[in-house]
Amino acid sequence: MPKTSERRKPRNAADAVAHVLAHRIRVDILTVLHEAPASQKQLAEELREPLSNISHHVNELKEAGAIEVAFTRAVGNVEQHFYSAAKFSAEPEDLARLSRVDHQALSRIIVQSITAELLASLRAEMLSGDPYAATAWDRLCLDCRGYRNMNENVRQFFDRSYEIAAESGERMVKTGEAGKTYIAAAMSFERSRREANTTANVGHLAAPPLGGELPFEKSV
Repeated sequence: MPKTSERRKPRNAADAVAHVLAHRIRVDILTVLHEAPASQKQLAEELREPLSNISHHVNELKEAGAIEVAFTRAVGNVEQHFYSAAKFSAEPEDLARLSRVDHQALSRIIVQSITAELLASLRAEMLSGDPYAATAWDRLCLDCRGYRNMNENVRQFFDRSYEIAAESGERMVKTGEAGKTYIAAAMSFERSRREANTTANVGHLAAPPLGGELPFEKSV
């Protein structure tokens, strides 16, 4: 059996995210901590799970760097830790100046947060039967200018999303309507895989029909 230090060898970013999201309770803890800091006792009550289970998964999340201690508070004679989801923020104009390590840390937290919320909503069947739920993705062949334009489109999407949220807030104040929380997400990034003949298949890269063959590059 490997030693504890060997079992706890630091994971790379992708493996750490996969580990964090591999268990339902860890996903649920993250979604709660996206809202506000909470103690293990509060998490156990909110998720209706035994405190021992919550304690185990909180330790796993801490070990993976997915959550952090937001503050401590004395409850009776005991110091309780209150946890929050890990945060790493940067203004769009600062992204180009981030180190590779910091950029990877930021990307990891974004992917982890989006995927946790998506998995939780998928499990709760929130994506089915909602005619307004918008989910889409595609592979696009872009040149450098097209990629920059795509990233600008993502920034504009969020600028408009914040405007829509402000407009909704003003309406709710007037009408008394109780709002619901929705997730807005948009990303554009380069694929890890290289595809053959992308210069010929410009623009939209349609997926082949079921049973069709993908134009994989052959190793030399």
